[in-house]
Amino acid sequence: MKIKDYRLFLDLESDEPINEEVGLRNLKKIAKSLDNIDQALVGTQAMDKKPSVSANKSDLTEVVGNLRTCEIYFHKDLDGVTSALAMKQVLKGQYGIETVDCHTIQYGGLEFAVQLPKEGNLAVLVDFAHSKPMFTIATDHHQEQVGAEDTKSTYYKHSRSNVETISGEIAKQEIFPQGDIEFIQTIDSANFLKWNIEPKDLHQSIFKLDKNQPIEKIKFTLGFVVNRLLLAYKNKRITCKSLDGKRDHINRNLLECLVLDCSPNLYSMFNNLSHYIKYAKTNDKLGTLADPEDLAKNLSSYKQRMKTYKDKSYDEKYKIIQQYGGGDMMKPGSYDRYVVFENTPDSEFLCIVWPMGLIQVSCNPFKEKKLKDINLGEIAKEVLGNYESVFKRYFISLEAIKQVYETSQDWRSMQKAIGDSYVGIGFKFSDLEAFYIDCIYNKQEKVTNILTKVLEIDFRANSEKYEDIDVIIDFNGEKFQFKTTEIDSIKEFVNIVGRLGLNATNKLIPFRKTNQFKESETFVSDISKKQIEGAKNNIANLIKSMLSNGIVSKRDKITIFEGLPDSKLKEAMDTNYEELTKEQKNYLSGLKIPVWELIIRNSGGHPSITNISGLNFLAYNKKVMKIVYKTENYTDLLKKIAKDFVNNLKEKIDAVNAGETVTYDTKGIELYGQDTNESFEYQLVDKNTGVAKPVSKEEFLKAGAEKAMRPDRKSLMTIDNDNKRIIAKFESFNNSKL
Repeated sequence: MKIKDYRLFLDLESDEPINEEVGLRNLKKIAKSLDNIDQALVGTQAMDKKPSVSANKSDLTEVVGNLRTCEIYFHKDLDGVTSALAMKQVLKGQYGIETVDCHTIQYGGLEFAVQLPKEGNLAVLVDFAHSKPMFTIATDHHQEQVGAEDTKSTYYKHSRSNVETISGEIAKQEIFPQGDIEFIQTIDSANFLKWNIEPKDLHQSIFKLDKNQPIEKIKFTLGFVVNRLLLAYKNKRITCKSLDGKRDHINRNLLECLVLDCSPNLYSMFNNLSHYIKYAKTNDKLGTLADPEDLAKNLSSYKQRMKTYKDKSYDEKYKIIQQYGGGDMMKPGSYDRYVVFENTPDSEFLCIVWPMGLIQVSCNPFKEKKLKDINLGEIAKEVLGNYESVFKRYFISLEAIKQVYETSQDWRSMQKAIGDSYVGIGFKFSDLEAFYIDCIYNKQEKVTNILTKVLEIDFRANSEKYEDIDVIIDFNGEKFQFKTTEIDSIKEFVNIVGRLGLNATNKLIPFRKTNQFKESETFVSDISKKQIEGAKNNIANLIKSMLSNGIVSKRDKITIFEGLPDSKLKEAMDTNYEELTKEQKNYLSGLKIPVWELIIRNSGGHPSITNISGLNFLAYNKKVMKIVYKTENYTDLLKKIAKDFVNNLKEKIDAVNAGETVTYDTKGIELYGQDTNESFEYQLVDKNTGVAKPVSKEEFLKAGAEKAMRPDRKSLMTIDNDNKRIIAKFESFNNSKL
C-alpha cells in the first residue's frame, strides 16, 4: 500500500512528514483501508519484490516481453467474469496484448482439468487463489496465493472483489463504472444488508426498465438479472456468432464467450446474454438456452420443492437449518444458494452437507448477526480437533489423489466437449509442491517423511512495528535470533546451511555470539499478527530465491528441506494419470499424505461462514474408515462431523443467551484454505450517550473526514478483526446528525 493512498486519513501533526515510519505508527487510524483492512495491516516493509507487489507498468512490460497474445483463466462467477473483462482491457489498452482465448477455472476438479495455454500465448490468472508456474500474471482478492512462487507478476489484495483491484489499481484509469463495481462487490461478499437486498431480488431473471426508479436501483436490478443469468448458464456450452459478428463460438462455455465478446460493463454483459438466449444452440436435449421466463418458473418450482425437502430440518429454538444436498436441480435455473433463507427467513444459521465432501456453515446474510460472539471458523477448528488424532494416521496415497483430480467429472466433461485434442493441466509436481510437499510419507516398515528437514524458522513480535519482529531460526535443535532488518545476516546463515546441510554446525560459530536466542514473551495484537504474516511471506520468498535445490514450505512456520534425491517423484507426477506405467502407479501408491492435511489445507472461513473441505478423500481408505467409524461410506462421516458442528454451535448459543463469555479451544489448529470474503461492520460512538451505532462505510468516512479522522484521544479507533467490526469515537461527533 502506498503512503500517498492514506495521506488524507492519518492523524498527523502539521509538521509531521508523510513517510513510512509515520504511516506505520498510525496504521490503526487508516480509514481508506477499511474496505481492505487486512492489506493495511500486513508488513509494509518488503525485503524482496515478489510476490504481493503491485503489477505496475514497468513490471508487466518486463514480464510479458514480446508476447502480444494471451489466454485468461478466471473464476466461474460474476467477479471472475468481470475481473477477466477488466484484465482484457488492461492488457489491450496498456500493452497491446490481444486476448485470443479464455478458460473458466474452479476449485476442485476443474482446477486441474482446464486446458493448457497454446505455445506463444501469455497465461493470465484472475480471481483465483491457486496459481501455477504456467501463469505469467496472477491477481486475486485474497491476501496471498498458493503456488505463485514462479509467477512473474502477482498482485494479491484482500478486498471484496478482484475486479475492483484490477479496475481501480492495476489499470491506469478505472475500467468498470463505479456503480457496477459497487454491485459486484456486494454480490461477491454477500453484503446484502447494506442495500436492504432480499433473496427475491437476487432471483430476478427478467429485466424490465422502470424509468420512475432511481438510477442506482435500475443499475442494481440490471445487475441482479445479469448475475442470475450468468449463474444459470455457467455450465452451458453454446454455438453461435458473437453479437458484433466478429467471432464464431463453437461448443464454447458461455462464460468464456462473455469474456471474449463483452465490454467491461454490466450493460454490455446483459446485451450479450440476451443475444445468446435468442440465437445460441446447445448440445443438450433442449438444444437452446432456457429463456428467462422458464428460469423463473424452474426456480419457483424449486422453492416449493425445497419447503418439504426430506433431507432438511429446522430447529426453531436455535434457528439452525440442517440440510443434506441441494435437492433436484436438473432443470435450468432451479438451484439458488439463497432459496433456503427465503423459505426460512427467521433462520440464523445454515449447515449444509454436500455429498462431494464439503460441509458449509454460514449465517443468514439477509439478517443482522445478533450473536456477535459466535465465530463459525473457530467452531470448525474445535470440531475438527476431535478428529485430529485419527485423521493424522489416516493415510491417502498420492496415486489416489492424482486419480481423483485427473479422472474427475470435470476432466471427463472436458474430454467429451473438446475431443482428441484435449490436454488437461493435471495434478502435477508443481501442485504437489505448493500444497503438500512437506507432508508426504513413505509408509512401509515405518512411517517416515520423504524429505529431510534442514531448518525451521519461526517469528515473534515484540511490538506492532515490523522491524521489532524476531526471526528465530532453529537448526538441528539450536536456535538463533535475528531481526527482520538483518537481511544480510539471514541470507549468510541460510547460504551456509543450504551449502553444507546438517554439516554446517561448525561454520555457525560466529552467529552463536551475535545472534544468540533469548526467551521472551510474544506481543500479540491484530496488527502484530499481520506484521508477522508479512514478514513470513517476505522471508519465505527471499529463501526460495536463494536455494537451487532445497524445498521451502510455509505454514505456521517456514521449513526448509533438502531437495529430493532423484527425479522419480517429479516424473511420475508430471505424467497424466491415464499414461502412468504400472511401476509409477505402484511408486505413487507407496507415498501417502494424512487425510488431516488434505482437510485443513482445503478448509477455511470467517466468523460468519466456514467451509470444511477435502472430506471426499476419506473414501480412498475404506479399511481405516471401517475399523474406526464402522462404515465404508464417507458420507456417513460427513453427516457425523456436521452433527458435531451443529451441537457445538448450540452450546455456544446457549452460552451467549446465558450471558456467559464464549470461549474456543482450538488446540492451535489452523485452516489454510482460502478465507471467504466478509465485509466489516462500521460503528460510531455518540459523544453524549456513549452508545455505538451501526452506520454505512460512507457515513463512517464522512464523519471521520469532517474531523480529519481524529478519533477521541481516549478510545481511538478499534479494529475488531475477529468479529469484523470497526468502531470509532470521533471528536465532537453526534450520532443525531445521521
